[in-house]
Amino acid sequence: MSSCVSAPSTALRPFVEAYWQRKVETGAPTTMRVLPDASCDIIIELSGPLAGQAYVVGTQLRPIGVPLSAGTERVGMRFRLGMAGFVLGAALHQVRDRFAPLDAMSIPLSARLIEQLIAQRSLRARAPIIEGWLLARLAKLQPDQREVREASALQTMVRAGAGPRSIAAATGWNARRVQRVFRDRFGASVATLKRWRRFQLALERLEAGAFATHAAAAFELGFADEAHMCREFQVFAGASPSALLAERADVGNVQAARTPDG
Repeated sequence: MSSCVSAPSTALRPFVEAYWQRKVETGAPTTMRVLPDASCDIIIELSGPLAGQAYVVGTQLRPIGVPLSAGTERVGMRFRLGMAGFVLGAALHQVRDRFAPLDAMSIPLSARLIEQLIAQRSLRARAPIIEGWLLARLAKLQPDQREVREASALQTMVRAGAGPRSIAAATGWNARRVQRVFRDRFGASVATLKRWRRFQLALERLEAGAFATHAAAAFELGFADEAHMCREFQVFAGASPSALLAERADVGNVQAARTPDG
């Protein structure tokens, strides 16, 4: 399997984290574990049994199994936390942890555009086509710039591990407004996102070998104990810390792909 990513242009950087491409040339059919990253993606199938289909992967807070088979190629755009709604024109709680066809969400993606993407062979050539569609979409929806800046600030707080009280104090909002804004823009509550961020940090630190034991990691990262950390790994990864680390050491981590596109 080959994987590559590409950074968005300056105009789209507030909304898009990256464009990505995955291609499976050979090998027996298998399933890849994709861990929750709390982001939202639009995925376009370019070859394989689903060629020509496009769909939204809503805010992902559970692991999903992605089928991989020879001859499958797909490209996607990964949105920044809390920013996908400005492009989709929809509240993200509608698509949390599920796949939704773009046409079912009344988001047009023409057959001509998909044909143009299929005709190209590299992400470098495909990214401008994707960007043209995104820019036209934003021009049509005309998101409020104050709300865009607000969402960007909330994104920063989420990544810093802020909880509901910290968010309310920083924004001056009451608890009900915090709940509503996060449901619509992030597809999840502040509390859930805080748990996800702690899981993500734990995985990063464990993979880096930052702790002598899992018990030490649990204590340092704010879990009640090692058992609590293991339960959270089961929720967000579907595996224990030891099993997940062994799996990623064996098959690699496609989500960490940073291969430049040639």
